Amino acid sequence: VRRLRSSSSCTTIATGTTVNASAVASTGLLVATGAITTLNVTLPRTPFNGQQFGLACPGGSVTTIVISANSPSSVSIVGVNPTVCSSTLSSTGAYFTYNTATNTWYRTE
Repeated sequence: VRRLRSSSSCTTIATGTTVNASAVASTGLLVATGAITTLNVTLPRTPFNGQQFGLACPGGSVTTIVISANSPSSVSIVGVNPTVCSSTLSSTGAYFTYNTATNTWYRTE
């Protein structure tokens, strides 16, 4: 468990019109490297308590973002999900932390 808690990977997302990105348990950060019209992000399945996940867009703008979670059963997301993301300072992405006691991803940034 310690190794999993102490490690995460950065996954890049290439330019595209509609891009679907499902994060795996070891993904700590998704990075958009170019312009994307619609980005559909699924948060990691079977997250552990305290797991963190982020989305950043330093490479270009994402016009529409949809963030969802489908596992474990009845998982929820609390906090305002971003609907756009860009390389400007006003809209740089979002970060979430998972809590097993409440089965919830909380937006932390």
